[in-house]
Amino acid sequence: MFFLICILIGFVATFVGSIVGLGGGVILVPILLILNKFLLSFEWASPQHIVGISLIVMIFTAFSSSYTYYKKERIDFRSGFLFVMGSVPGGIIGSWTNQFFDSERFSIYLGIIMLCMFGLFFFRKTTEPVTTNKRWQINRTTKVYQKTYTYQFSIFAGFLLLL
Repeated sequence: MFFLICILIGFVATFVGSIVGLGGGVILVPILLILNKFLLSFEWASPQHIVGISLIVMIFTAFSSSYTYYKKERIDFRSGFLFVMGSVPGGIIGSWTNQFFDSERFSIYLGIIMLCMFGLFFFRKTTEPVTTNKRWQINRTTKVYQKTYTYQFSIFAGFLLLL
C-alpha cells in the first residue's frame, strides 16, 4: 500500500506540475508533510528528506517538459541559461539551510511562499509593447502559433529571485 501511495503522489505531482508549470514540489511537499503527521509509514518524511525528493522529482519533470518544448521550438535558451545560473546555487544553498528549520517553521515558511505565488496570479499582464532597452534588461520576441509575444526581464532580478 505504501508503494502505491508513493507512486500516486509522484504521478499527480509530476502531472499537475508539468501542466501548471509550478513544479511538482508545490504538491509533493505539502502532501508528504501531511502524511508524515498521520501515517506511521511516512515517519521518515522530514522536511529535509522531502526537499531532497522534491529536487529529484523536479529534475525529471524539467527534462520531460523541456524535451516537449524543444520539439515545438519554444525554448529561449539564453534566458533559460541565465535562470539555471541562479537556480543551481539557490537549490544547493536552500537544501543546506533547510537543516536548520524544524518541521513546523518549515511548514509556515512554505505556506507563506505558496500564498505569495498564488497572489501573483491576480496581477494583470500588460499588453503594451516593450519599449525599454536597458543594459541589464533582456527583451525577447517570439512567435507561437501565428501569435507574437514580447516579454522582458531584468537579469539581476531574475538571478536574485532564484537564489
